[in-house]
Amino acid sequence: MSMLKKNAMFQVQKTNETTEGFLKVTGYISEADKVMEYVDWWNETVTREIIPIEELEKVIPQTNGLIMTDLHPWEFIDAKNAKEYIRGYVTNVYGIEENKLKVDLLVIDSDLINDIRSGKKNQFSIGYWCEMLKESGYTVSGESYDYKQVNLTLNHVALVPQGRAGEEVGVITMNSEDENISYQKGMYKKQNTRGGKMAIKYNGKEMEAHELHSELILRDSQLTAVKNEKGTLEGKLAAKEVELQEANAKLNGFEERIKNEVATKINAISEVSKLTGENPDELVKLNTMELKKKVINKAFSGMDLENKEDSYINGVYEASVAKLNSSLPAITEGEGKKEKENGMDKLKKAVENMGGAK
Repeated sequence: MSMLKKNAMFQVQKTNETTEGFLKVTGYISEADKVMEYVDWWNETVTREIIPIEELEKVIPQTNGLIMTDLHPWEFIDAKNAKEYIRGYVTNVYGIEENKLKVDLLVIDSDLINDIRSGKKNQFSIGYWCEMLKESGYTVSGESYDYKQVNLTLNHVALVPQGRAGEEVGVITMNSEDENISYQKGMYKKQNTRGGKMAIKYNGKEMEAHELHSELILRDSQLTAVKNEKGTLEGKLAAKEVELQEANAKLNGFEERIKNEVATKINAISEVSKLTGENPDELVKLNTMELKKKVINKAFSGMDLENKEDSYINGVYEASVAKLNSSLPAITEGEGKKEKENGMDKLKKAVENMGGAK
């Protein structure tokens, strides 16, 4: 397992000024079994990591006297640079409290004291080395993780600006191509393996730590808003697709019904024209009941159909069709298409032959 440099951030709990003007600060500098998300910008991956409670307990002896810095330095603290970066130190270690490592620190730098008083900087962020153990699992609260941070070696505690209101700021990994190093939001400068100091560029612009911190918070909120809007639009689109499918189904059914009604009307007009001898162009203007009345008037001239129910009209219509069909001459097939005698003609001729009609 390789050693990685890490930074993690926790809220300042309380402050108290000494007679010398120094400031006593109390807070948690690390928490066990809490999932921290690390974004590897070079490899475009996200890992979810925890510090097991037994590993946090191991670092308690390292905590007393731990150097405090104003923001994270570009390099981890050692004997050569400590004088440049020291702004205070840990004076008391309470131990583990609700899975969190609680300490007192003494801030000895006036500028940093003013930043704490004004609320400009009110969070702890520890810098440390650790080894990564690839082991997935779930915390007591049910959150999943991919790695465990083990064998921690604490290096310093930084005072950093407040993150988003009401939230502990998460952790971001800024892994370089030359060395594995992770930095907390609010501190995005590092030292490469060649010893030169360099700032991280974002969208082609070189930024200070607090500028990049603010930019990433804004970007995160904008991304969340866009995702929410995208989800809303996708939901509306899905609803519209269902509406379109329903409308198409109704339209198809409507078209089929219209076709059937038109076919029925055409057949009815053709039949009425055949029975009554009237022009189809005139009949097309009439509705179904009016067409039936035409047939009835042809078969039974003078019949009063005023205020009659549709059922009555339908019954008389069937009788009218039967009567008119029986009186229509049949046409022979063939070249001459001569008319045949219908039933009424045959009856009349039979009566005449019997001498019953003159």
